[in-house]
Amino acid sequence: MTVATFDLDHTLVKRRTPDTDTLKIMSINHSLEVLFGFKNIHYMKQIGPELYGMTDRSIMRQVLMNLGLTTSEIDSRIDELFAEIFSFFERNLRSHRNDEYIALPGTQMFLEKLRALGVRCGIATGNYRIFSRWKLDSVGLTEYFDFGGYGEDGDERSQIIKAALNRSGIKSDDIGCHFGDTKSDIESARANGMLAVAISVRAGGKFPSEDLAAAGPDLVLESYHDFDKVAELFSRYE
Repeated sequence: MTVATFDLDHTLVKRRTPDTDTLKIMSINHSLEVLFGFKNIHYMKQIGPELYGMTDRSIMRQVLMNLGLTTSEIDSRIDELFAEIFSFFERNLRSHRNDEYIALPGTQMFLEKLRALGVRCGIATGNYRIFSRWKLDSVGLTEYFDFGGYGEDGDERSQIIKAALNRSGIKSDDIGCHFGDTKSDIESARANGMLAVAISVRAGGKFPSEDLAAAGPDLVLESYHDFDKVAELFSRYE
């Protein structure tokens, strides 16, 4: 086992105060108003809990569809939408607070132990790279990740994990492991021939262990302090 990939939100980080809009959220809401005239729209409320496990691009497609745009209209304007989102984000980044996210308990020590085992770690997240780097930088975890797959690599999570693996240098006879907090993470890991470790709500994820276990991961992790369970799983594939 030489390569591991990690989802980001509720796998490595979470919002410090869930009811407060982050700069990313403000950037999206602003752009929906500027480009489409949707005033006082909170994009997360347009889609609900189903957004967990979706990618940035698939989320915005669904939001625009829910707001009445046709598929052809969405296809023709989604890149324009993200350009406006990035522009607003970058204009306001320096003046904005940088403590909106916290790392899940035990993540840094867990990543240190993976490094000691010789496991190279990468990000495989539905967030665009600009948002991924911002979140990791804000919690001091950037240094642990050598490669990644991001929201710009595809609408589907399986495409993003595949992109991360292609950049990882993983050998054809090796098997990687993906860590994530949703059923989509588990299914996408399987689609790419990887082991799947699910991060439960007790560890900082969004879903209870029972729900995640039903999706068939190799391990449900209740705490990042349970490194021995992951080490034992990895030892089966040496």
